[in-house]
Amino acid sequence: MITRMQLDTNEQLTQAINPAQFFRFASVDLAPNDALETGFSAVDRDRTMVRVDKVYTDEQIVNVVLNMGPPPATLVLIDMPKSLSIPNRWQQEQVKMHPFRLTGHFDKSTRLDEDTQDVDRFERRGRRLYDAMLAAGCKPLLYFNYWTRMNYDLLLPFRSRSPMGCRTLQAGIEDRLQLKQMPTNLSPSSVLESMVGAYAAWSVWGGKAGEDFEVAVDSENYEYLIALDRPHVKSDAKPRRRFKRYKRRYR
Repeated sequence: MITRMQLDTNEQLTQAINPAQFFRFASVDLAPNDALETGFSAVDRDRTMVRVDKVYTDEQIVNVVLNMGPPPATLVLIDMPKSLSIPNRWQQEQVKMHPFRLTGHFDKSTRLDEDTQDVDRFERRGRRLYDAMLAAGCKPLLYFNYWTRMNYDLLLPFRSRSPMGCRTLQAGIEDRLQLKQMPTNLSPSSVLESMVGAYAAWSVWGGKAGEDFEVAVDSENYEYLIALDRPHVKSDAKPRRRFKRYKRRYR
């Protein structure tokens, strides 16, 4: 289970993460295994896209991150991939909204629990990549892309990997997250979801702790980023014009 870190003030959070040291904010839309493509995106402090790519292995992901600059200056968000050990389609959908583990797994033919052993809802690959990034000198954080898109109002009524779903998500990212220098052509869904994660990583530097994001830790001491709000909407908002109110006169 995830529990919130005992951080009461922004100063305590700065001591734990130190946002001032980060100049690159990367995100990895991690696939469950190396055979499937993994989306990668990175932005700078101005929310300008500096890298968009598709990778497959953990070594490729680490090399892409290291090629962007000094490892301590890079914050990396890693999306937790769903477990492929869950055969039931509806249980895979429930993974998005329910806790980490479930007891037993469904037999599709009998609709009964085959056993009572614990089944991981998420693959261990996310935690392995977390350890690899930590060993390389970067600051990694795990997160859940589905929850992040929900908090950013980016949930769409289309299938995520369909052309219409990708086109709508890319338009929503341009309109609501306002990332600069985005690709003009249609990007794959894994890359688009990594763009959402890159913005969430940028919110650690551009946002305020407790209002725009929170940090949590699980029982294995892996840290997670919980995105709450879009900080640029408040920082870039133009002040409203104040109009003089005149009393309406009736004759």
